[in-house]
Amino acid sequence: MSWTELTNFAGIPPRARGNAGMAVADGLVYLFGGRTSTCEWRSRMRNDLHVFDPVEKTWTELTESMTGTPPARRHAMGMVASGGLLYVFGGFTDGPSASEGQREGRWRSSAGVGQVAVMLAG
Repeated sequence: MSWTELTNFAGIPPRARGNAGMAVADGLVYLFGGRTSTCEWRSRMRNDLHVFDPVEKTWTELTESMTGTPPARRHAMGMVASGGLLYVFGGFTDGPSASEGQREGRWRSSAGVGQVAVMLAG
């Protein structure tokens, strides 16, 4: 097994980010949300949805073509694909910083217990 850098994409890839959700459905790779940085101390939560087709090597942003209310901006959420649907659960929104949350034992979850956001995966 070896790593190979993929180059020469079609479309515009999503901005670099951390803590995004990713899932594979019908051979396509979906990326949702995460946290992008504008500088060392400032970051922004995202709620955009992108799809990568590894056969065509094409990135497409789906955010504008989606209907319904998207999940809130979040990072560090769970995401899985099943039965042609994408499920997003939990995660963190613009709340306490990681160090504050760990020190004080509190986090703010954007989805209450048991709430799941569902998106079509195709």
